[in-house]
Amino acid sequence: MTAAPQLPLSNIVNISVATSQTGVNDYNTSNLALFTGDSPNATFPSSQGYQLYLSPAQVALDFGSTSTTYQMAAAVFGQQPNILTGGGCLVVIPFLSPTSGITATTTASSDSLTTVSSTTASRLASRSPGRASRPAPT
Repeated sequence: MTAAPQLPLSNIVNISVATSQTGVNDYNTSNLALFTGDSPNATFPSSQGYQLYLSPAQVALDFGSTSTTYQMAAAVFGQQPNILTGGGCLVVIPFLSPTSGITATTTASSDSLTTVSSTTASRLASRSPGRASRPAPT
């Protein structure tokens, strides 16, 4: 019999383990995004812009039990099978209010504003109600 090979102690390998960051959740076709115009309560984590829910009761805490968002969440979770069956969750994303989020600053002279205003007004006047405006064929 031969002796087992010996590894010298100088063969040291340093290893660091790190997991990659994920977004809202791992890819799952049972996840459902709900974009809402309802304003959330103070309990909603506005810094991340969305919240994950596993029950309509959780939605009621952030949006109120009389909100449209809660009613839609109750319908989603009330069906069988629902998104929880496939390991999914409800992701609620409120629309930004006009006074929050991105702000823009523009500088223009009164002449250019008058031109933009009259051009926009003439475009709107030329559209027929209920139909999308398309360029005329040449």
